Amino acid sequence: MDLPIITYSPPTTPADLLRHYHKVVYDLSLSHSESEPLDAGVAISNPKLSTSDAANRMYDAMQPPGATPDATVASVDRHFASLGVTCLGWVLNPSLPVPTELVTALESRGFVRRSRTVFHWTPRSRSDVKDVITTQILPARSAYRQARDLAEVYASASGIPAMVELTMAHLDEPRFDAFLAMREGVAVASIGVMAAGELGLIDDFFVAPVACDDASLARTIMGRAIELCRRSTFSHVFLSAPRDDPKMQALANAFGFEGIGEYVEYVRQ
Repeated sequence: MDLPIITYSPPTTPADLLRHYHKVVYDLSLSHSESEPLDAGVAISNPKLSTSDAANRMYDAMQPPGATPDATVASVDRHFASLGVTCLGWVLNPSLPVPTELVTALESRGFVRRSRTVFHWTPRSRSDVKDVITTQILPARSAYRQARDLAEVYASASGIPAMVELTMAHLDEPRFDAFLAMREGVAVASIGVMAAGELGLIDDFFVAPVACDDASLARTIMGRAIELCRRSTFSHVFLSAPRDDPKMQALANAFGFEGIGEYVEYVRQ
């Protein structure tokens, strides 16, 4: 007698989901930086983007057994110096307890804690969005010049000059699908979806200052990303928003995202 095939999906906790989020963020970072494993975690670097903390940082950081916090930081600093850059950020390993002594050592060296709210969505999530308007949405790779123009606006608005090259590097990542919202031939909003197996990450969401008061535009381009995620094989989709950005958090909630925790990084000031 044939026995039935029983599939079992273990429950996924917020801690599990945060680890998934860390993984896909790290995967996307490899579109613009090279990685190298160290005793204290994984170092990513890009000498061409030496002023960017997103391109020169530690992921899955920890204090190695037997090492002091000062020795850990010094070892990492020597590695980055050998590449001609400075380590500008640390993201701690989400699977381990917070190494408080290492955090203290980082803060004593001028690193500042920065956090974002992480949101989670599944294809079964509800959505309260009903009034999405129709506008012209183009794949960013088919409008490269307009994509770069908008990236320059993004960099100016954020005060991060390296944002131009970081954003454009994402277009070289074959697993990243990016879109532009157009008005009269000018890109006024962008968004992208990174695929990492069953995990999806919505990133590079930006609405130009000239259109930032148009809530329907933000809903439209977010809707395009959600449409792509629904057609995919994703089991989990993530996005994050600054804790002081109520508009982005409200948009995430409207599309059925639920907050699962925070993404913490220590950035050199």
